[in-house]
Amino acid sequence: MENKSELEVWNQGKELAFKGEFLQAAILFDQLIRQGFVSRYPNGDVIYKWAGITRSLCGDYEIARDRFKRFILSNIIVQTGNHPSGLPKRIPHEIPKLDIGEKYINGWITVLEDEKYKKWNAEAPLVNSHLESFFLEVLPEWFLSHYKIAHSAKSSASSSKRVLSGNKKPDKQIQNSRLDGLIGLNSVKAEVDKLFNVVKVRLMRQHRGLQVSPSTLHMVFTGNPGTGKTTVARIIAEVFNEIGLLSKGHLVEVDRSNLVGQYMGHTAPKVAEVIQSALGGVLFIDEAYSLSQGGENDFGKEAIDAMVKLMEDNRENLVVIVAGYPEEMNKFLETNPGLKSRFYKTIHFEDYDKDELAGIFAGICNIKGYNYDPEVFEMVKKLIEKERATDEKRFGNGRGVRNIFEKIEMNQANRLGKMEEEPTDDELVTLIPEDIFLD
Repeated sequence: MENKSELEVWNQGKELAFKGEFLQAAILFDQLIRQGFVSRYPNGDVIYKWAGITRSLCGDYEIARDRFKRFILSNIIVQTGNHPSGLPKRIPHEIPKLDIGEKYINGWITVLEDEKYKKWNAEAPLVNSHLESFFLEVLPEWFLSHYKIAHSAKSSASSSKRVLSGNKKPDKQIQNSRLDGLIGLNSVKAEVDKLFNVVKVRLMRQHRGLQVSPSTLHMVFTGNPGTGKTTVARIIAEVFNEIGLLSKGHLVEVDRSNLVGQYMGHTAPKVAEVIQSALGGVLFIDEAYSLSQGGENDFGKEAIDAMVKLMEDNRENLVVIVAGYPEEMNKFLETNPGLKSRFYKTIHFEDYDKDELAGIFAGICNIKGYNYDPEVFEMVKKLIEKERATDEKRFGNGRGVRNIFEKIEMNQANRLGKMEEEPTDDELVTLIPEDIFLD
């Protein structure tokens, strides 16, 4: 991404935040963070603060904590030695000058001793509950009032009152918005929403001392590539964390190569290591059926056996989701006597229809900041249908649409690069009919 485009996305994210579109803004800020925005601009680390605020206002507390940790790390110098001391490197003017800010930031860093500093430097925990309260409650509330953001359906009064970990009550509207924000997948959304409700009621019974039967929440996702399986798994991880079921809410994605060893005794430790890394979150095993397709001398069966035991042992703080083509996954579940019974339910992901695929293209253009007229959109819809009809299985649904977008983006860049005069801003972000073709 070019610097100008990065700054455009940065400004777009802030505009969305000012409108109360917190989730969309947070997605853009995280995209910029992954692409190295912080290291390329003076005070670029302020994006951590914006990402933290918008995540907190969405109810994504775990992610918000991570972004604020990074912001603190980037803005504080800690000096160690016999007389440890610390001082803020810089606190950008956007942070409200409230007593709680400097008081707790300074109080936090000046009490650090050498051993405490080493631990803090390695883990960067928010060790002070007041500091956590400042970033997860005071700062987001200040943002709402300072910029006079209306408490609309996207930023309701209830969603702006944050609850700290240990008593997590995620906003139902925000929880649903994550699923509703996905194109298509109506049957999947209904199944996952039921799942959320089952888990929440189970936890209510547990917290009130009522009897709760032991159960597993491991799942099977079936469907063709590019149908949103990984995205839904990530949403499940985040919501399960907010509900209080999972302690971290992260997603670990693996395939056969991460689980199967190359020699005797190598596989079980690999599986154990992967399981350990996923504790507190969701382990997503793509093309899981490949574990059972290696032949007589393959170690895939050993991986399955080890996984079955560890899934059961860690079911209180781990959700395993195995995914792949429907027919292959049915065969996979029959390869171990105890495997099928370890999974709570199977959710099938249908292929997207042509209108949904076109909607995915429109969404990518929106995120990337591209414009187009109705003629171009109709051309893209026809191109998607043509590519899909050529080889439906290899097209890859959403993946296929992303591939088409990338090729169109390259066509546009090639066209603009040949211009004698430097293109205008509008030309840089506009797709025209000439761009809609594939080699």
